[in-house]
Amino acid sequence: MHRTRFQTSESLTMTKQAPPVRSRWIAGSAALGLAVLVLVAMNFQSAVVPNRNADGAGIDPPMTDWANARDLETSTEAKSGRPIDARNESMLSAARGSPEDRALRDLADLALRARAGDLGAFERLQGLLSFCRYIEGLSHPASGSGSTAATGSEASDNNDASTAYVLARSEQICPQSLPVDLTGEYQYWAMRDEMLQRTTSDELRTIEALSTIDAHESDAEEYAARDRLERIALETTSPEILERAAHEIISGRHGAWSVGQDAIEGTLSQGRLAEFQLLGAILAACDRGADCGPASLRYMRLCAPNHCIPGEDVYAFVGKSVSSIESAAVVEVRDWFRRR
Repeated sequence: MHRTRFQTSESLTMTKQAPPVRSRWIAGSAALGLAVLVLVAMNFQSAVVPNRNADGAGIDPPMTDWANARDLETSTEAKSGRPIDARNESMLSAARGSPEDRALRDLADLALRARAGDLGAFERLQGLLSFCRYIEGLSHPASGSGSTAATGSEASDNNDASTAYVLARSEQICPQSLPVDLTGEYQYWAMRDEMLQRTTSDELRTIEALSTIDAHESDAEEYAARDRLERIALETTSPEILERAAHEIISGRHGAWSVGQDAIEGTLSQGRLAEFQLLGAILAACDRGADCGPASLRYMRLCAPNHCIPGEDVYAFVGKSVSSIESAAVVEVRDWFRRR
């Protein structure tokens, strides 16, 4: 079966040299990324078009009317709790501006909120910056590089249509040039530190503290750390906190996590358990309120460049990208996070 590479907001973590205090965290993320392309793939190039489940079954979303989301910006406003009434003065002002103006205002707004301690704004900002940097490469490929070769005219047409869709969406959310004060390794770490210093989330502080532990002195300490992470993931109302906790659990730094293993035991997919666990965590974050609708940034980052379809959401994309056996593992993990 053909595979697709998945990415999440953690893709934005810089892989160059970083301050020593974070070396453990970076090394752990990098190691996990080698086994699980969901987390830390540094580009968005995809393989060929993924297959539908063998039995035709997908992964159903909760009762959410994604189709009625007016566009990416409106959907994002709704998730962030900001006003979405068309009569709202700020929205009218944004609507009168050019796409370039709106994109720059959105980046500035996200940066302001991130520096004030908003994890959701930080994650979206870094995801948006990474996506826009990728689009720059997609629009202006390096000499000698090219997209994945198509296996037939139909696949080629699908890839071309998907790429055109991705580029059209990027014109709505990406400025022509990214602000220099928001890009680069130093800027990433500086904003991350500021966000962590100002956050009011005890859950985030706990996750961060556990992620910097070099080694557990005993099995009991290891299990206690994982238990705290599991309780945070199960009890939090924040999709971003859920994903942060899930990434730390699945990393294996606090002992092996076997949820979903039985579904793929003895199959060719058993070595990819962490990948399916992370997909399950992504869907659980969608269930918890993350923006996973059609044309959402989360969807575009999963499907770009060759697998994006207008009107498709994260649930449908994941459902068609795994086999029925693999889907059972993904759903088992998703259901585990829904035990609240």
